[in-house]
Amino acid sequence: MAGSSRLLASAIRPLSTSTSTHAVQPNTSTGQYYKITLLRSAIALGSKKKGTLVSLGIHRRMQTVYHPHAPEFAGKILAVKELVKVENVPKEAVRTKTEQRQARKPSRGFVILGGLTRSETTGVHAF
Repeated sequence: MAGSSRLLASAIRPLSTSTSTHAVQPNTSTGQYYKITLLRSAIALGSKKKGTLVSLGIHRRMQTVYHPHAPEFAGKILAVKELVKVENVPKEAVRTKTEQRQARKPSRGFVILGGLTRSETTGVHAF
C-alpha cells in the first residue's frame, strides 16, 4: 500500500517546478493573423460558448474580428469551431473596425463636382 501511494504522489506532482505567472505573448513575428467570422447564432447555446465568443470580441452574426496567432486564441477558436469560419491572413490584410465599416458603405450614387459660391446662389436662374 505504501508503494502505491508513493507512485500516485509522483504521478500527481507537476513536471515543472517553476511557477510562471506571465501571460503568453502572441507570436506576431510570423505576421499571420486569424480572421474569424461568426456564421451561426449562439442564442440556444450554453453560457460557456457565449462567453468564449464574447472573449473573442464577436457579438453578432457575420461580424469579423482579427487576432494574432497565439495558443489562447487557437483554443478559443476550437471551442466554437462549429459556429465560426476561420482564415489565416497576413498582417497587411488585417482591417480595423473603421476600415471594415467604410468597405461596407454603399456609394452615394452621385458625385459633387464643385460647390456653388454665395453670389451664384442668390441670382435668379432662368431655365
